[in-house]
Amino acid sequence: MLNGIIKLCRNKSLSSDFSIQVEIEILLLKYLKQVNSLIKEKYSHNSSLPFSNKEAQISRDLVIAIENRVNNDDEKPSFNFSDLCKELGISSGYGHRVFKKVYGTTPLHFIDREKYKKAQRLLEYSGNSIEEVAYMVGAANVSIFSKQFKKWSGYSPSEYRKQIIKKRSVRSKNQTGYFE
Repeated sequence: MLNGIIKLCRNKSLSSDFSIQVEIEILLLKYLKQVNSLIKEKYSHNSSLPFSNKEAQISRDLVIAIENRVNNDDEKPSFNFSDLCKELGISSGYGHRVFKKVYGTTPLHFIDREKYKKAQRLLEYSGNSIEEVAYMVGAANVSIFSKQFKKWSGYSPSEYRKQIIKKRSVRSKNQTGYFE
């Protein structure tokens, strides 16, 4: 089935033809139906998924709470996982086990990754100082933030910012600007 899709896609002159596009979509839907059947067959023999619906829901709630805390600049930027678990009415031990079971990573690593992504965005797009960025991601001080950022990216925050500025420089070519 995939070979049929590939053959249809390779012919550039026919790829804009509506009937060919429909045929590709039909083959793709048939393929997805086969994949779905194989998945159902696999799990029908082993009736239990690796986690329950309740565990999946709790993990989703934890992820949403973490993302909201990290990305919401109005709240106190530093928080801990056990506070989030208390808000959801679960113990931090249970929350940790369920989170790791569903997402395959610890909540602390997930929180660190979210903070790193936020720090990257702030360093790239905001005019905030490194001290302000450190505060906005909940670091105790600039020194700790700088060490943690270097651990995450391999660069200090100022080196990272310099690299981004170089990559974004506008160069002129025949009096028209373009981004590199």
